[in-house]
Amino acid sequence: RHSVPQWSFNDAFTEDEVAQLREREGALRRHGLEVDLLSGQETRRLEPRLSNDVLAALRGPMAQLDSYRLTLAFAQGAERHGATVLLREVTGLEHAGGRVTGLRFASGGLACDRVVIAMGVWSGAAASWLDFPLAITPLKGQNLRLRYRGGPLRYLMGGVARGHLFQRKDGMV
Repeated sequence: RHSVPQWSFNDAFTEDEVAQLREREGALRRHGLEVDLLSGQETRRLEPRLSNDVLAALRGPMAQLDSYRLTLAFAQGAERHGATVLLREVTGLEHAGGRVTGLRFASGGLACDRVVIAMGVWSGAAASWLDFPLAITPLKGQNLRLRYRGGPLRYLMGGVARGHLFQRKDGMV
């Protein structure tokens, strides 16, 4: 089992990005967070695997969200409060008197008083069920999980204008 980093870096490769980090540092400090703007040399001393092109980095406390476990925790909490969790693909909504009265599934339906549309980037598909547009614009992104030789990363690393590189508890990066 690998330990999860306690600190994160947001690194900068251009002077414009360094200026953005300075602004972010001020905003975070105003909100009471302890952050440090490090030079490229200080950053590489803490994490020698970083590029020599890094001009600066903002170091601060790190938090990591496991969206799968969070979703399970929400479902378990809802069940503890009397909800029944069903794993079904909703294919439409039932309407009566200008209100949603139920859900449609391929295998039947379910009457309900309220509906929460929580389909992430696919929420726009519900617009045809509601008869009004939903302004949902997905953001493009990729996720590459890999295992590499060497010790675990000591920091979550992200760029001002680039993605993130971080160690998961299972050792994957």
